[in-house]
Amino acid sequence: MQLPYVEIDVLAIEQNARAIVELCSSAGIEVTGVTKGVFGHPEVATAMLRGGVGSIGESRLDNVARLRAGGVDSPIMLIRPPSLARIAETVGEVAVSYQSDLTTLERIGAEAVVAGGAHDVILMVDLGERREGVLPDDLPRFANEAAVIPGVRVVGIGTNLTCFAGLVPTPDNMSRLVELAERVERCAGIELAWISAGSSSALPLLADGRMPERVNHLRIGEAILLGRETVHHQPWPGAVQDAMLLRAEVV
Repeated sequence: MQLPYVEIDVLAIEQNARAIVELCSSAGIEVTGVTKGVFGHPEVATAMLRGGVGSIGESRLDNVARLRAGGVDSPIMLIRPPSLARIAETVGEVAVSYQSDLTTLERIGAEAVVAGGAHDVILMVDLGERREGVLPDDLPRFANEAAVIPGVRVVGIGTNLTCFAGLVPTPDNMSRLVELAERVERCAGIELAWISAGSSSALPLLADGRMPERVNHLRIGEAILLGRETVHHQPWPGAVQDAMLLRAEVV
């Protein structure tokens, strides 16, 4: 094989997924295995699913198409908003999408109605990371408006940390997420199935037993692919760190 290339050990990916899923399951948390780091490689997704993840998370619809073409038929979450030009693909190909814009939600709802159903969405809230999401004070109003859009079904709220501003999950900001979820439920008169607390950076808090009880979902990519958490980049217990190796010539 021509250098350079990345060598992926799918058995190691499965082992890492299983280690993460076992920890999360003990706390009642479901794991979505994120494959955006490998461009939606079907074999990697399949290894994650064998390791026990409940769904696959992707950031690009082209990668979703690759997963489907490769035989991955599990639920897929689109973990970023789509462009308006690709709303139909979103409704047709993914089970749940993460949203923070009413115009996008209205277009999604209209497309879902035409398709004869409803599309599930998780509303993103910004807890200080400044990457994406509705501001906390605006979330109840936003959720009220989203919940009455025909064709849209609000099934949860989520947040993203340790990506742009470097904030890490703490008992305080995770409790804030739960409080906001409960406020949304009261204001919008709905019951949320998902409180999605973020990514691999949340694992240390979970392992320490300090994650609030109502948090029930994490989106894990790096800890499965590289076997490490994303705050201090320390090896994760039970995971291996050589599931992905770059083979290249050193000149």
